[in-house]
Amino acid sequence: MILLPARQRTALGALVLLTVAALGCSSSTDATDKSSSPYYIKFTANGTQSEYHDQIAFPISASFAHTGIEYTGVVAGQSDAVATTGGTITLGVMDVAPITTNKSYGALQTVSANGGFTLGQISYTIASAGYSNPDPNNDVHVAFTEITATTVRGTFSGTLKSTGHPNLSISGEFFAKRIN
Repeated sequence: MILLPARQRTALGALVLLTVAALGCSSSTDATDKSSSPYYIKFTANGTQSEYHDQIAFPISASFAHTGIEYTGVVAGQSDAVATTGGTITLGVMDVAPITTNKSYGALQTVSANGGFTLGQISYTIASAGYSNPDPNNDVHVAFTEITATTVRGTFSGTLKSTGHPNLSISGEFFAKRIN
């Protein structure tokens, strides 16, 4: 188990709250017409292709926050079949500088004398298995290729772990509605 300093635990807690907020926001898209919205998260997990599309009950959204010295960004979405075979995915980043398009966020790196750090995380739940990679030396990469006032676009990849399940290799791209 990895023990993080209080500041990092607080920042990770803020990232979780942003995730919950992103998943709870609704969209103006018709839930029965998946093609009516341009927002998506497309990815391959262990060779299986998945696409989550923005819908009223299942938005694809991004949010950014700044608390103290930490900046956070979260992109989240879920399948419309989450109760059966679908899943949820959350991409999160943290930094001591504003989140930007010229950086890939990944393994935990301390970047300032006052305990600031950068971090990229992927959390994926499918059926009843929850995957992530809390190892500070993980191979997770989350990169934003475009951040505008209304949308966020980027890529992600990494190896995720779940107790009792084989490791999961995941990679993909996203285009999300920015909600703040």
